Amino acid sequence: MRRAESELFKRLAYEVVFLSPALRQLEHKGSYLLRRLWEVLERRYVKGEQIDGQNFELLPEEDAAEISASQSDGERARLVCDFLAGMTDGSAARMYRRLFEPGFGSIGDLV
Repeated sequence: MRRAESELFKRLAYEVVFLSPALRQLEHKGSYLLRRLWEVLERRYVKGEQIDGQNFELLPEEDAAEISASQSDGERARLVCDFLAGMTDGSAARMYRRLFEPGFGSIGDLV
């Protein structure tokens, strides 16, 4: 009986939680956020292009130096991916907001 109960609860949790539109929306938002961060970091650190006519340093100095020292686009791309993969959800969201939301962040956030 307990095994059947357990299977029932697993199935319900899967159908109610993991297939819910609300969770799918959160997954979409996270995917979008990471895609936008990847686009700007790839442009700046993999392709070596300027952002808005400037060579903005968007990553911590140590990470940027390691990426700059890499010999190939593939290695630079992997290091950018490693940086993104190492971010917490909160730090990725803050970086996204600082880069793309005009009303977020100020010099006061840095001190």
